[in-house]
Amino acid sequence: MSIPAPYNLTIYRGDSFDLTVGVTQPGGRVLEHLTITSGSPVATAPDGAFTAADIGKKIATADGTGIADGTTITSVSSATTIGLSANASVSGTVSASIRALDASAYTDHLIQIRPDSESTDVDATLTVTETRKAVGVFILSLTATDTAALTRAGVWDWQVLDGTKTRTLLAGTVTLVDDVSRGA
Repeated sequence: MSIPAPYNLTIYRGDSFDLTVGVTQPGGRVLEHLTITSGSPVATAPDGAFTAADIGKKIATADGTGIADGTTITSVSSATTIGLSANASVSGTVSASIRALDASAYTDHLIQIRPDSESTDVDATLTVTETRKAVGVFILSLTATDTAALTRAGVWDWQVLDGTKTRTLLAGTVTLVDDVSRGA
């Protein structure tokens, strides 16, 4: 996703909420269906649209599985096939970011849900897991207790401090969903 990017959340009240987010540099993109084979430096994607301009760009999977952080694209064989600087460690289809953003300088995360953008009421504050911020991957979370306490839809945003500048990475609406079916 580019910075800033609109992103609407759907939260199931009473369930834990975890969202893995991959932030890319301008011009970056996310591939939902990148196929890799363990031991091979080749990856394919039906929607890759790979070009020579992708050579040298970092690539990272959303969950860190299969492609080691720090891996780059070394070659483009076709619009659907690329070479990687390191062999894949698993076989399968993964979600990956091309031109992953090194967000190591981002600090002081603040993610709040409010009824509207002008409200002083904070309905919830999400936590951030940032163990992979060098490749722009974060996990945004609320506990089941936090989601159960939500009583209304609203808006949210994610702000970070980038040096001395506050930057909004994502923002959007929040929809709450309650269970409908009930046991007898």
